[in-house]
Amino acid sequence: MRRWSLTSRIWIDIFTQEFGGVTGIFVPDRITLKFVQKRHLVRHRNLNTYFKPDDDAVYAAIYEIDLGNVRSFLAKYPKPDAVVPIRDFEGMKLDGCLIGGCTTAEEDFILGALVLDQ
Repeated sequence: MRRWSLTSRIWIDIFTQEFGGVTGIFVPDRITLKFVQKRHLVRHRNLNTYFKPDDDAVYAAIYEIDLGNVRSFLAKYPKPDAVVPIRDFEGMKLDGCLIGGCTTAEEDFILGALVLDQ
């Protein structure tokens, strides 16, 4: 996750609640710092004001997920939770589609355009 963009991290944070969490927090790093340094108010530029775990923090559980095994899905109209593996649609001609959702970011449009270009 160290290479994830700020947008990707924000998306994970937003969807944490969808999976039963209260909030999603990423430990501040160089990507966070790059964003923070552009903040308008000087008081928001101090990384020490952002959440990070104590050095001796104890967790109820730690889960490791192999993101290399995560597969892409398509949501079938009209229900966003009616998903099917994208591989089921390989080669299918599209008359129209929606690329986006409530948390759509620039990266989503770029990736969607690359897929449509194929």
